[in-house]
Amino acid sequence: MNILKNKEVIDKKIPLKNYFIVLIVSIFVILLVLCLRNFYLNYDSNSINTSYLSEMKINEITKNDFDFILSESSNIILFVSNKKTKQIYNLEKKLYNEFDKNELLDNLIYWD
Repeated sequence: MNILKNKEVIDKKIPLKNYFIVLIVSIFVILLVLCLRNFYLNYDSNSINTSYLSEMKINEITKNDFDFILSESSNIILFVSNKKTKQIYNLEKKLYNEFDKNELLDNLIYWD
């Protein structure tokens, strides 16, 4: 009897359906990883191209408003930045925190 059970265990085959399930799950995982990678790369690229100060809703001016702001405002802090690198983005974060601690955000104007 015991010998017969062992032979039955050895003769078991994996059904073809299981191979299809593994294939579909593998494809799904690969697609999910590619989508997450794409999302991360877009997020990282966008964070570099967007100024941190713009995200924080700091007063922002353009080239056309520059003369008007200088003539009308007496107590301002003008921040000019190039937003093309990750180092600049991190610097803006640090500066924003310092301005916030010293309560100078109302005087800060960001020139894009």
